[in-house]
Amino acid sequence: MTYNEVINRMGALGDALQLPLPAKAMSATLLMRTHYAKGIKEWQTICEQLHKDIPQKDDESEDDYMARINEVATEKSKEETTLADRRYTPEVFEQICGAATDKGEMQSSVHVGLDDKGKPTAAKVPAWMWLEYIAANLVQEE
Repeated sequence: MTYNEVINRMGALGDALQLPLPAKAMSATLLMRTHYAKGIKEWQTICEQLHKDIPQKDDESEDDYMARINEVATEKSKEETTLADRRYTPEVFEQICGAATDKGEMQSSVHVGLDDKGKPTAAKVPAWMWLEYIAANLVQEE
């Protein structure tokens, strides 16, 4: 599992907290967030190290410097983490489906749109679209 996958999973698990989940689904979500938070902490350490290892040049603008850092970070985000691949059971996914379907749409951090300033932001999507991501990335295969 890559750091990018961990980041996206944490986003999707955070999205799930918008829902009035039954106890079992809430418990599973919080336990997985605790697990994947370890990968986020590793990722933050990597990013901090990048800033130490790649100094800003004297004649370089802040935007150019951040673009250089982001380019390296993008490549690093494809590296494998040390985390186990944890997923919802089909039973818990069914509970999440019920709650998401009742809500109708989700503010989804894995489906990104642009805000009024052109910056990436979580997008509102139909519940089925968000659930499709969850099914493909966070549910155990039967």
